[in-house]
Amino acid sequence: MGYQINLSKDITTFDVFKISLPMMVSALSNHFMIILDQVILSRYSIEAMTGAASASVWCATLQCAAMSITSISGAFVGNYNGTKKYNLAGNPVWQMIWGSLGLFAVSVPLSMMAGRYCIPENLKTEGLPYFRILMFCVPITGVYNSLASFFISIGKGYIVTISAFLTNIINVCLDIILVFGYFGINTLKGSVGAATGTVSAWVSSVVILFVFFLGKKTRNRYGTFNFKLNISRLKEYLKLSIAGGVGHALEFSAWGVVYYTLSSIGKETALLQSIAVSVNTLLAFTAAGLEKGVMAITANLLGAKLKHKIFSV
Repeated sequence: MGYQINLSKDITTFDVFKISLPMMVSALSNHFMIILDQVILSRYSIEAMTGAASASVWCATLQCAAMSITSISGAFVGNYNGTKKYNLAGNPVWQMIWGSLGLFAVSVPLSMMAGRYCIPENLKTEGLPYFRILMFCVPITGVYNSLASFFISIGKGYIVTISAFLTNIINVCLDIILVFGYFGINTLKGSVGAATGTVSAWVSSVVILFVFFLGKKTRNRYGTFNFKLNISRLKEYLKLSIAGGVGHALEFSAWGVVYYTLSSIGKETALLQSIAVSVNTLLAFTAAGLEKGVMAITANLLGAKLKHKIFSV
């Protein structure tokens, strides 16, 4: 069973925390995979670690934008859940999934052309392949976040937590095997292996959530098989969420410029900067998870016509 808020009672700090915690885990999960890449690559070579760190900052620009934009689906799911119009809750998720897949029109050309300008010359050997693989596949994280927001908003965040736990284990195992070339797999060593492991884990997380999303009970109750693309509705969702996505993109672009500048001084400086950026991003994703939890609760209260309780949230 998931944790369900009793909307008839006052909302407590415990309620907010319990709903937000899985979203924090969800937000942290994808970035934590990249941090694990860097930790494992540091055992392979400092050049590989700093190169991957340089690339990951720029990939986070599009990743954070995608996650910010797709989180809006949770607000609509929560509203439908609050009004007990359960059969309508699946379609907003699908609109954001289609929107995420549309991001491939941005990520593919960026992966092919932008790396040469984003990665410092002294880090390109390891950083450029990592950038190309991760940037190409970044829209997958938007699909994941769309599905995760759904489960948070209906009070089944434990599914997100389980998915995050399993996929991080997958990422660690694949990273170790591929980066160091164990079991005779020598063609993906170094940063290429780390990026391949992370993308494989991203795909695994989406598959796990889709299994629950399209399960018979969820499908019958929440209409999760209503996958038809609705252009007007997608535009409405994007209009509400695009500003936040652009804001996150600009923030991480600034980090990317700082990293590029410091990396040109030397690899040691780049190493210190990568640690600082990782710690900052972990804290930022924790706050973002709380934000999405509050959004889910507020949407449920609005749907249940309990606006007077929003202030307590």
